Amino acid sequence: MINIPPNKKTIREIIEQIETQKVTLEYMSTGFPQVDVWLDGGFFKKELVVLGGISGLGKSYLAGTLTYNIARNGFKCAYFSLEISNEMIVSRLLGAIANIKPTHIRMGFLNPQQQIEKIKAKADLEILGDNIVFYDNLYTLKSIMDEIRRNKFDFIVVDFIQNLIVENKEKEYDRLSLAALELQKLAKEVNATI
Repeated sequence: MINIPPNKKTIREIIEQIETQKVTLEYMSTGFPQVDVWLDGGFFKKELVVLGGISGLGKSYLAGTLTYNIARNGFKCAYFSLEISNEMIVSRLLGAIANIKPTHIRMGFLNPQQQIEKIKAKADLEILGDNIVFYDNLYTLKSIMDEIRRNKFDFIVVDFIQNLIVENKEKEYDRLSLAALELQKLAKEVNATI
């Protein structure tokens, strides 16, 4: 008989775990039907998902839309922005819902019909209540992880991971590698998608 240390699991143990968890396993629909098909239903908890692309491609816009869609389905979400302000993120969401340019919303350049659409969009967002919260003032990996542990979120966005401050890591590769590893471990620990 093989002696297996306690932190390792056999195939039999993992299969048993899958069988007992499948009753409570929940996926979070992205709100994009084709993406949900590709993801086999949506995002599953205990995962770290990395979205990458060139600057200005719309990653933050997509992340905000995903957060909004998932919060609408009753999941508790957090958006940690290390780049743009909370006001810009919410302006983008309002703009997407109301079909108005976010800069027009922020500057108040709205005609009467757009005012009505903005009011409807605002109500649509406000009904989410505490299901979605935004942070634009936390920059260290530790402070973000502490906040996630405290609040038990289901879905978390850390926007612009390159700006994360990681103690004792100055080289970008080292910072990003450690951040990815720590966030992956945290996703499993708190049963969330990050």
